[in-house]
Amino acid sequence: MTSGPMRGMGGWRVDEAATRHRFEQALAEHEQEFETFFLAKLFGLRFEYSPGRCRVDLAVDEFMLNPRRGVHGGVIAFALDTAMGHLCRHEAWAGITLATDIRYLRPLEGDGVCEATFDALGDTLAVVSAQMHDATGGLCAVARSTWMRIRGSESGDVDGTAGVPLAEVKT
Repeated sequence: MTSGPMRGMGGWRVDEAATRHRFEQALAEHEQEFETFFLAKLFGLRFEYSPGRCRVDLAVDEFMLNPRRGVHGGVIAFALDTAMGHLCRHEAWAGITLATDIRYLRPLEGDGVCEATFDALGDTLAVVSAQMHDATGGLCAVARSTWMRIRGSESGDVDGTAGVPLAEVKT
């Protein structure tokens, strides 16, 4: 984690200057493409691929914390979903999430590491699993999602929809 201790409750505020800096940095550096889209930059995601796997490192900052100073479940869900989506995009095709089941096993207190793998991969659907671990290797959350291919996308193709308004993307 890039700022302050995470334990304890009440009476704390997010570091405004650090949060503004992170936001401004994301605005300056982002491209609305895989790996470099605004939220990936804002949340400090780093991507690494190996055959059949996508690893996403989450650099936690105070603005991602819940009032108990653990990483908010929505941030964890975002990182898990992003790892699974990037795996689909990198290994097969760009897709959209149809359904996700997330199980939170223990609080994430500090930076996290997600790893996504395929359970099943077809021409138009994929079932993908992901795990979130803390810095000590402790398992914090697991997810399983069903993904549907975006029509026209293939591995190595951004997503078959570059420059097309989202409302016009056909699934």
